Amino acid sequence: MDQIRIVIADIHAMRAGGLRDQRSQRDKISMVVLITEIAGVVFLAVTSIIVMRQTQAAMAARSRARDAATSANRAKSAFLASMSHELRTPMTGIMGVRDLLLAGEQPPEDRQITRMLSQSAQTLLGLLNDILDLSKIEAGRLTLEEADFKLSTVLEDVASLFGLTASKKGIILKVDSSARAYDILRGYPKRLQQILSNLIGNAIKFTERGQITLQHREELLPSGMILLSCDVTDTGIGISDSAKGRLFKDFEQEDASTSRKFGGTGLGLSISKRLADSMGGSIGVESARGIGSRFYFSIPFAPGDENAVVARANANPLTAAESLRGLHLDILLAEDTPETQHVVTTMLSRWGHKVRAVDNGLEAVKTAGERKWDIILMDMQMPVMDGPQAVIAIRAGGGPSAKVPIIALTADAIRENHKEYLDAGSTIVATKQINWQTFAQ
Repeated sequence: MDQIRIVIADIHAMRAGGLRDQRSQRDKISMVVLITEIAGVVFLAVTSIIVMRQTQAAMAARSRARDAATSANRAKSAFLASMSHELRTPMTGIMGVRDLLLAGEQPPEDRQITRMLSQSAQTLLGLLNDILDLSKIEAGRLTLEEADFKLSTVLEDVASLFGLTASKKGIILKVDSSARAYDILRGYPKRLQQILSNLIGNAIKFTERGQITLQHREELLPSGMILLSCDVTDTGIGISDSAKGRLFKDFEQEDASTSRKFGGTGLGLSISKRLADSMGGSIGVESARGIGSRFYFSIPFAPGDENAVVARANANPLTAAESLRGLHLDILLAEDTPETQHVVTTMLSRWGHKVRAVDNGLEAVKTAGERKWDIILMDMQMPVMDGPQAVIAIRAGGGPSAKVPIIALTADAIRENHKEYLDAGSTIVATKQINWQTFAQ
């Protein structure tokens, strides 16, 4: 009996111990769960902090990158404006001296030399314009001037521009300049002509015999826009399949021998593609080596206003230069470059005008206050006082020349910068090098 009681007591003791062990086990599990939950909360908190810091760092990096990009674009724009001025200023002198020589009497041999000088200068100016255009595109500063225009007029101008060059090589240039149902368009005629000029210029360069044709067609789109498609086809040397993919890249030509034989920088097609893209169009090429090439592009234009085209034509008469020559004006010229001073003074004096030249804006303000001038020609980049400051001072001074027309002269080809000159009070902006026909208008 005693033994039985002892066994029962042992069983109860074992049960009590088991319960204690179970409670201890549950406590341990609860503790583990609690620790796990705390660890999860801590992990989430730490992760959130890390993600937040990484996000802030990324945002700060993007902000720094954006600021750096903005700063770089400002620097690029400033450099572009500076280079435009620095490169175009001596070109103004070169082209101006050419104009003076061609306008005067010369023996035939000397005139031939002058024409050779003119051709070289024009080639250099074209290269300069290509480089500036590419720089403006990369800086996001390319200007597209929208206007109403006649497509047939643009095509006629292109045919006239390249007709003599093609004829000298014995090449037939056929330009379909016929007016169609959608001849009056609204868009970017100067850039359209630039693309056509690049394609036809290349075709003439790489064609030794045969012909070059420019054809166009128009299609009315459901949106109401008019899709202009142009093809320039030649019988030239053609392009290899391996080179086609590189043609529309900057400074790319088929190979080094092409550059040595035919010249050029490889910028024309690159600029043409970027212009077509910027106008919502596309450009491409089909070619076979030894057979010829077909360059084609399509660009959408809006329907134009014929009355606007007529008004624009009447506002720019071809006889404007002769009209200016018939007047006898007292002109104040503010220009710090001696070569440009000499060219402008000589040309205007030959037209019967009286010109007084000064070297900087401060002298211009002083001279403008002495008497009334008929016109003031003001260079925009000058020492002592620049052009915009001088224009503001003349307008605000209330002197005898405060209300006379002021023509801003600038070698800065970036048209966005011209707004500053107009806001200062200039009547109109003329870009160097000076085209005397346009200048007279």
